[in-house]
Amino acid sequence: MRRCLGPLFERILPIQPMSDFAFTWPAWATFTSWPAWATLTSWPAWASATTLVDLVIAVSLAEVLLLWAWHKHTGRGVPLGEVWPNLLSGLLLMLALRSVLAGWSPAVLALCLLASGMAHAWDLWRRWKR
Repeated sequence: MRRCLGPLFERILPIQPMSDFAFTWPAWATFTSWPAWATLTSWPAWASATTLVDLVIAVSLAEVLLLWAWHKHTGRGVPLGEVWPNLLSGLLLMLALRSVLAGWSPAVLALCLLASGMAHAWDLWRRWKR
C-alpha cells in the first residue's frame, strides 16, 4: 500500500529525510532569553515527568472522591454517575502518558488508549441520546 501511494504523497507533500531537516528557534523562544528564575536548571530533582503525571493522576482521583462526597452529603453538584465515563477517559489517557514516560510495554499503551477511547465513545453515546 505504501509503495503504491508513496509517489502520490511525495508529489502532494514532499517529505525530507530527517538528516536534511533543520529547525531554528526564534530568538524570543530560546532558553538563553528567558529570565534566570525560569530556566530549567532550577527545576527540582524530584519533579520528573513520571512524578508529575502521578501527581496529576492523584489530584484527579481526589477530585472524583470530592465530587462523590459533595453530592452524597449535600445532594447538590454533579452526580458521579453523570461524569465518571469522562473522568475515566481522562485518567486512562494520563495512564497512557505515564506508561510511555516510564518505558512500559507498548501493549499497556495500546490498552490504555483503547479503553480511554471506549469510555469516551460511551460518554458521547450517553449524552447524544438526550
